[in-house]
Amino acid sequence: MLAIKLRHRIFPQRIYHALHPSFDNVPEGEIQVDSNRVLGQGHYGIVYEGTFRGLRVAVKKGPSSAAFSLQNEINAMERCNSPYLLTLIAVSGRYTNYPQLVLEYMDGGNLREYLDKKREGESVPIEYSTLDVAWVLASALADLHRNGFVHRDLKSHNVLLSSESYIKVADFGTARAADRNLTANTGTPAWTAPEVFSSTATSTYDSAADIYSFGVVLIELVTLQEPYADVNVFDVLVRVRDGSLRPNDNLSNFVDCPAWLVQLIDDCVAFDPKMRPAANAIVDRLALHSALDPTAPHAVDRMMPPMA
Repeated sequence: MLAIKLRHRIFPQRIYHALHPSFDNVPEGEIQVDSNRVLGQGHYGIVYEGTFRGLRVAVKKGPSSAAFSLQNEINAMERCNSPYLLTLIAVSGRYTNYPQLVLEYMDGGNLREYLDKKREGESVPIEYSTLDVAWVLASALADLHRNGFVHRDLKSHNVLLSSESYIKVADFGTARAADRNLTANTGTPAWTAPEVFSSTATSTYDSAADIYSFGVVLIELVTLQEPYADVNVFDVLVRVRDGSLRPNDNLSNFVDCPAWLVQLIDDCVAFDPKMRPAANAIVDRLALHSALDPTAPHAVDRMMPPMA
């Protein structure tokens, strides 16, 4: 974790791969699930608190209708073993209708919950700066894209926090190989790129859609607000698709946001996907600003909106 906090680029990979070479395939009986402790729930399964070999873990499982998504998530995590992505510890029933994923337990909840507490003025056990979160997310996307995957549902709810494991990107149920023609309208509307809403059999999208989502999360870090909270979902879909609703429209109101971060956000949420930077290029830009001013807090509690 220290190597990631110091924003090293090689050491975290080497250390992580040495500690987590692969996940275990285990019988279902080795996994103890506390069905009364639901940690999260989505379209493709429920995450429970559990125990595995004496370790506190999260266990993801679902109905038979979710088997394909869970198997796809296993495949993505197997191919992309990264210190910036949630660790898959073990799997049971991988090729059955009821696979179970044993995942590392993240005790800090998700980024959206953290930002809500900051907005309400509540205390938080650990402070995460904007640069901290941006570095991990950009590095996670760089690893995913390098291994041929598009996440397709990056949002603050899928960024998990921990006192031990720091910051991790999670939920790969919608991740797909980038070499496939990506046409499905997936993801969560407020974080979804315009071209995804417009995708057809002859008009596809690629990893640039993840960069747009990353830009929206950066805006959340600056504003502390959930994007388009006062706009209904249908209007979000239609207006984001045609470009009349932009996630960075009100960013100029936040005067404490540094100019380089405003520029990065603008680049990431560009309407034209070809104008968005690649994840590796974003990592380079973040490394540059970290080196130029390594003591700059850029913390979310510094970036409060102006008083009304």
